[in-house]
Amino acid sequence: MTECPRCGYKRQAEDSECPHCGTDFAYLEKKLAREREEIAEKELEKERASTRLSELIDRMSDDQLFSLLEYAEGLYGKKKREHERYSCLITTDCVYKSRAFNDFIKDISFGGVFIETNEAFSQGEEITLTISFSHYSKPFKITGEIVRVAPSGIGVKFKTVSQIQKELVQNLVKKVGEFKK
Repeated sequence: MTECPRCGYKRQAEDSECPHCGTDFAYLEKKLAREREEIAEKELEKERASTRLSELIDRMSDDQLFSLLEYAEGLYGKKKREHERYSCLITTDCVYKSRAFNDFIKDISFGGVFIETNEAFSQGEEITLTISFSHYSKPFKITGEIVRVAPSGIGVKFKTVSQIQKELVQNLVKKVGEFKK
């Protein structure tokens, strides 16, 4: 004796239909078998996709890997950051290994910036930035560490050494955040 999966009524093994609720046991068994087959097929497709992705990733250059990572993080949300980031377009003068150039800050937070650039950089190196939000505010210098090198630019973590620098960065980020609202 078994129970009806729909109503729980105890039924006899020879019953093809539940005497209580009318559930067709043969139809239900076929439906469950189809569902199990569909689940197994989806798992197999997922396994094939994972294998193919692994093969492609193994052949990618570093730049392609970083691009793929950026894209994937965009799909699923970036890992939780310590500080909220704000998109922007702020010019910055950069000094790196005795070279000076001008690029754009693409996003900013209390902890750092992402600078869009085609220049060559090394992770872990120091960089000096001169930043101004507008021609009405006085530019300020701040040193940072290059913590990420991507095909589209670099991530820089601020190395604030004084309370004044902290306040300047906080005010700038606050202005950008207010401008975005």
